[in-house]
Amino acid sequence: MSTATAAGVLHVRCAPTLPGEGYREVLELLREFSPLVQALPPRAALVQVRGAQRYFGADAARIAEVVRLRAVARLGTDVRIGVAATWAVASMASARIQGPGGVLAVPAEAVAGFLDPLPVEELYGLGSRQAEALRRYGLHTVGALTHVPPGVVERILGKRAGRLAAERARGIDPRPVTPRDLPSSAAVRTGFTRQELDGPHARAELLGLVVRLGAQLRGRRQAARSLSLTLRFAGGTRWERSRRLAEPSAHDEDLRTLAYRLMDAAGLQRARLTGMVLRAEDLTAAEDVTRQLTLDPVRESRLTVEAAIDRANARFGPGTVRPASVAGPVRRRSDPVEHQPGRLRAQRGGLGLDQVELGLAGEPAGGVPVLDGPAARHRHAGRRRPDGQVQGGGPQGEAVPGALPARDLVAQGVGLGAQPGGALGEAQAEVLVRR
Repeated sequence: MSTATAAGVLHVRCAPTLPGEGYREVLELLREFSPLVQALPPRAALVQVRGAQRYFGADAARIAEVVRLRAVARLGTDVRIGVAATWAVASMASARIQGPGGVLAVPAEAVAGFLDPLPVEELYGLGSRQAEALRRYGLHTVGALTHVPPGVVERILGKRAGRLAAERARGIDPRPVTPRDLPSSAAVRTGFTRQELDGPHARAELLGLVVRLGAQLRGRRQAARSLSLTLRFAGGTRWERSRRLAEPSAHDEDLRTLAYRLMDAAGLQRARLTGMVLRAEDLTAAEDVTRQLTLDPVRESRLTVEAAIDRANARFGPGTVRPASVAGPVRRRSDPVEHQPGRLRAQRGGLGLDQVELGLAGEPAGGVPVLDGPAARHRHAGRRRPDGQVQGGGPQGEAVPGALPARDLVAQGVGLGAQPGGALGEAQAEVLVRR
């Protein structure tokens, strides 16, 4: 069988209930074996494994077994894989597999024996009306088509359709596997360890997804034209909605606004959430997006701070600077000093801060103080800077003596601060210091 399938084509069928994100994960898995992967939406794909056979030293059937094993072990989904020398035969082989998964290889010398007994309606590319037309002439099996001249089949089905049917009945299909992906998209997801009933906590988790998705898009130099939010509930039910952005964007502010609208549209009361997925769809290159000039200094400050946060996270690690509402409990003054992942540690000659954290007003969670928010009035105290000035917090909207403005932090590569509603602002930027 190894020589018969040396130039094998894999036709992979996923479960009909597999969600779109799971389908994309299967496509990524297939690319680990070959760059020649052709997506066949909604739940199938073709893979040319000629190069993979030389690399792994195994035939196509063995590679198909490994693909199935990895899909089950890593993605938790089974697949049906047909293996043959042509696209059409591989597709018919995968369709004959019973159950949720399996591998069926058809060697070149066994193609006739595999195809001949198949009902004519199972011939690849043949429609139900065409199959019925052939049955009226007594051609009930695929093998029957090989025993009549191709011209007869062409007179029954038409020249082009008849020629294709006659060729595929004999296992002939010269079409190559052409690399083709699904429309570009990016997705982030989160799952709850227990059924979530707290609306503010679910919204804080959604904000965390927005931050991760925005950073991913900006890192890939892409912008999204639409967002899709999927909510998973206890019992296995799902809710999904999509909306388009006013203009392509990868900025947290734009993504957050639309994501919150999507969640509001769900009308959650006491729904028991088990997870959520936020997906950016219809992506485009960032350089192709026209930036609209604005006279809004607040938005310009937010974008400047966002760029600074990206630089800080790129230098110190993802999630180093992030909204306080998505951070876990923080170390208190009496706790032993230890390294905390996700915190930005100041270096000698830098800002002189032990830890820096971004606070968004109106998003308190996990015992994390919120800068310039309602909780800030009694949640954080001032700290003395090396120059003797007191740096700390005050009531919402008040100027805080000694606080570093965002423009100074941006110059240092870090931008922090908050305004009511979670909007970053330059004039109200402050730093939360813990020693």
